[in-house]
Amino acid sequence: MNLKEYNAANSQVIRHGAVSIRVNAKTGVISLSSATVKILGLEAGNGIAIINDEDSPKDWYIHVSASPDAFKLRTFKGKSKYGFLFCNSTVVVRKMLESVGITHYSAAFTISQTPVEIQGLQYWLIITSKPLATKN
Repeated sequence: MNLKEYNAANSQVIRHGAVSIRVNAKTGVISLSSATVKILGLEAGNGIAIINDEDSPKDWYIHVSASPDAFKLRTFKGKSKYGFLFCNSTVVVRKMLESVGITHYSAAFTISQTPVEIQGLQYWLIITSKPLATKN
């Protein structure tokens, strides 16, 4: 017998207005909730970088970037009633999920509401230690 317990710690629902990021390894979609978009001051066409701390591989960050190599954010079909933005990178999503031991193809994580400043640049921590949701 292989029992799996579901409880408040592993069965949280993403609440509307949560500062969060969703990732999907099948499609490579990285979507930012409307609350995240607002806190980071983003809009369609802006760029982001997804940063991994190689010294602490489970630590991932979002950085708003003007680099031409940044992932360009866009809205779903040009318009979203929910206000979220997204970009795509199957490579990044798979590396992120693998680094935190998630075997499902998609997950959602909370994002810190206060950035960490490193060398004068702002990085928002993706809180991977407690996923909000995962999906097979």
